[in-house]
Amino acid sequence: MEIKRVSLNNFKKHHKLEFNIEPGITGIVGMNGVGKSSMLEGIYFGITGQALGDESRSDLLNWDSKDGKVELLFNVDGKDFVLTRSINKNTATLEGFENKIVGIKGVNEAMADLMKVNPDYLKDILFVAQEQIDSPLRGTEAARKEAFGKLFGCTKLEKLRDIILAQNNALPFDKTVSDAIIEDAYAKVSERLDKFDAFKEAISNLKNELATLPKLDDLIYKSRLRKKSDLVNILATLTNQKNQYQQEIDTLNIDAIDRDENKLREEYLNLNTQFKMATSSVCPTCGTVLKECNIDPNVIKQQMMICKQKIDKLVRKKQLDDLLNRVNIEIEKVNSNNLVIDDEEHALVLRQLQERNTKETTLVEWEKAVAVEKTLIDQAIANIEQMTIKNDRNKMLQAVSDRLEFIRIGLHRDNAQQYIRAQGAAQINERLKEIVSVFNIPHEVYFTEDGLMKFRDVESKTEHNFSSMSGGQKKLVALAYRLSLMRLFVSGINICVLDEPTAFIDKDNIDAMKEAFLSLNTFAKNKGLAIFIATHEERLYTIFNNIIEV
Repeated sequence: MEIKRVSLNNFKKHHKLEFNIEPGITGIVGMNGVGKSSMLEGIYFGITGQALGDESRSDLLNWDSKDGKVELLFNVDGKDFVLTRSINKNTATLEGFENKIVGIKGVNEAMADLMKVNPDYLKDILFVAQEQIDSPLRGTEAARKEAFGKLFGCTKLEKLRDIILAQNNALPFDKTVSDAIIEDAYAKVSERLDKFDAFKEAISNLKNELATLPKLDDLIYKSRLRKKSDLVNILATLTNQKNQYQQEIDTLNIDAIDRDENKLREEYLNLNTQFKMATSSVCPTCGTVLKECNIDPNVIKQQMMICKQKIDKLVRKKQLDDLLNRVNIEIEKVNSNNLVIDDEEHALVLRQLQERNTKETTLVEWEKAVAVEKTLIDQAIANIEQMTIKNDRNKMLQAVSDRLEFIRIGLHRDNAQQYIRAQGAAQINERLKEIVSVFNIPHEVYFTEDGLMKFRDVESKTEHNFSSMSGGQKKLVALAYRLSLMRLFVSGINICVLDEPTAFIDKDNIDAMKEAFLSLNTFAKNKGLAIFIATHEERLYTIFNNIIEV
């Protein structure tokens, strides 16, 4: 990108300023505070659309102005482009393509393609504050190494290492599972399965044992049959009762003439009537009072008692006959009963029945237990399957973690970064040789592979500390380094910006730098490079190819 003209309108100190960019050294001169640095910041704003410092866009606007703009005319591959950026309205246009590009985003994307330069390098390398020019010559070794590595992305690699470490630490490992935990779970399930199989085999054996026993209905039927011993006892009891009843009948000794109970009862009633008449002299039937009664009451009473005893014997005999009949019937039933069982067989049936009941109860309990155990084993197997899935994910995450750690180690200062710094040092050293020769610096200035700038005598190769250099020599070495960086990183842009490179330099060193700048002017013209030097050092005016006074 070859910038040809810059136009600033209401940008910071400048109401209106236009200047052309030509090869060689252009001096930007003027008193402090008149806008020398602002002029250079305007070029940066035009290229990037951003402030060089921490200012907001409104801070870039000239006082009492509502809006302003920066316009750049540049050429890329022989084609002219015009870039216009509004300061306060946050708008931009780019002309030069077939269609005009309007809008901040579109313009920035197009500029990035045209420049082919990382925008970060513009701020860190092309537009460097004067106090940062000699930073490679001062500070601790660690700070200088870090600053050098930053140029080649090592700082980003460090951030990337931190990101990788954070991401690695954040990988969602499930610490509740591992090969050992799963192996232990498998062992426990295997042990339970062995017990489960043994339990099932025991149930099978119990079923076989039940199959060998008589059927339950048969056992219940036989258990309810009378034992022979019980029948013998019952028959003995009934026979004894029969004998007792027969003996009592025999003891009654009833005569044949006294077997008519009705006749005895009629006789008893007549005796009772006579007894009443004898004792009351009144006829109990008609109520007639008898004048004279020759019946002895005691005799009648005695006869009544004899009659009553005969009646009672007949009643008792009837009862005994009935009982004797019932006993005979029971004896006949007992003698005719074929549903009997031997005592030994009955005892065996009871034992088998009890054994069957016990085994069936045990079988029910075991089958319930085995069903519960199977459910628990299925749950344990399902848990193992889930743990296996989690463990496989852990292994996948571990593989990712190992790769991330491998990358992180590779990005370490002693690995990839060291290689990058070494390659970067080689590239900068090539350009340093060129610029050092332009400045006629009587030393070999170079960077070590770890990013430390050093110098030594060309002939003796003796290394020296930068503290032994004069102020002017330090400035020249620092400028040579800055120009080398510009040639390496932003060679696609035809400008170099040096803000107050001669600050705090005495007269003798200024004269030495004048000679160096004269050589630099010739070098810049030959390379088509426009070098802007902002300074108020009048002794340098004579070596400037162009002067812009602000």
